[in-house]
Amino acid sequence: FPSHDKRPDYKKDDDTQWQPTADANGNGFAVIRFLPAKTEDSLPFIQQYSHGFEENGRWFINLCPSTIGLPSPVGDLNRKLWNSGLESDKELVRKRKRRTNYFANVYIVKDPKNPEAEGQVKLFRYGKKLHEKLMPAMNPPEDFGEEPINPFSFFVGAVMKIKIKKKDGYRTYEDTVVEPAPDLFDGDEDKLIELFDKTTDLESLNTPDKFKSYEELSRE
Repeated sequence: FPSHDKRPDYKKDDDTQWQPTADANGNGFAVIRFLPAKTEDSLPFIQQYSHGFEENGRWFINLCPSTIGLPSPVGDLNRKLWNSGLESDKELVRKRKRRTNYFANVYIVKDPKNPEAEGQVKLFRYGKKLHEKLMPAMNPPEDFGEEPINPFSFFVGAVMKIKIKKKDGYRTYEDTVVEPAPDLFDGDEDKLIELFDKTTDLESLNTPDKFKSYEELSRE
């Protein structure tokens, strides 16, 4: 699967997206509030699969069509390699396995390293570790005696305090916490409508035209 000569930054020039900024030491902090879905019959976040791996000095970086239930040449090849029984093939599969990302609309409450982003509505792409931070808030263990919180609500929702640090050479979000928060803008309807109008329809990110065909991916 030859493709790019070097790995590009994901959506580098897309000003609709936001990522928390880390300093030279790999440390960073931001506070965000997740926003509701654009329509009543959709989720406030979407899941997206992708592949990104390097072989022979070239990168293969593409969205995986399995995101929308279509076959993937990388997935098909990975299954064949895994079933070969060879450990070398399994190691190759681990390298090529698909990655899971999530997208949600967020209101940026605080971003000390990028203060101009504060008060803006952006798309936030985040991984499984951060998504798992939301789960206890939505479904707290019964023994804790806590009421479930909808972190995607304008009202009595939650904020995510993103804490970034470098550990063993890699960025980690393990100290990130999700905390209850009161009504956004004290429930001011005009401000909430203005904010809501700035959100992106998340389902538009996973329409078929966003994915290359099986044949195109097989050639790369």
